Amino acid sequence: MIKIVQNGTTLSQPFLDIRTRVACCGEQGLLSLAFHPKYPEVRRVYVNFTNAGGDTRVVEYRVNEARTQAVTATARILLRIRQPFANHNGGQVLFGMKGHLFVPTGDGGSGAEHTGPDPERADLRRLPDAPGREARRSRRRLPCHRRAHR
Repeated sequence: MIKIVQNGTTLSQPFLDIRTRVACCGEQGLLSLAFHPKYPEVRRVYVNFTNAGGDTRVVEYRVNEARTQAVTATARILLRIRQPFANHNGGQVLFGMKGHLFVPTGDGGSGAEHTGPDPERADLRRLPDAPGREARRSRRRLPCHRRAHR
């Protein structure tokens, strides 16, 4: 659950409550939230979480006009990744300099020692600019990614 603190007081209504959709505990749960780069003009937020089945979801929500609540009925799933383990599932979502949404996807969990890095998971993905297009992998890898999987 995400709440707004305004002038030192927590608003009673949560900004976003997706507890019934999110896995709990350990390295799972609500992992990250990013506001659209043109927020508040473009009232959209992007949330990365592990769902109740333990799989990664990145979901876009539209925000109400008062900017006090993300409307759950507007949820649009941007990325789905099946996760075989409950750890190492990525986390932070962020916008790059050109306004693209990037999603680190983790390495597949369980330390990845059992099989090596999983090419479907050990990645940094740039999500599409238009609905219906596939997410693509960034051509640039993070330095820590290269070191971790040599």
